[in-house]
Amino acid sequence: MSNFGIYYGRPSTVQKLTSGSSSSASNTFGATTSVIMLVARTHACHFTLGASPTATTSSAFLPKNEIIYVKVSGGSDKIAVIREASSDGEVYVTELI
Repeated sequence: MSNFGIYYGRPSTVQKLTSGSSSSASNTFGATTSVIMLVARTHACHFTLGASPTATTSSAFLPKNEIIYVKVSGGSDKIAVIREASSDGEVYVTELI
């Protein structure tokens, strides 16, 4: 499925998270952020959103090298990630405003 031509907002702050053996959370998203763009660069992972999120291997799945867009509550939400495989990975979170 291609997202070509779909506009979700202008890229803003980018956060790089490590999806390790325990949950790792981002900073709170900016007040004007309404959508985030996610990509798991090195390994697939799991993620969850909320004010104090803790990701588990039962959380939503993010495949490696697939870009997904997720609606968030700016000013209060964070994202937490945890690895899927036995190796740590890199997850890029781009706030869209």
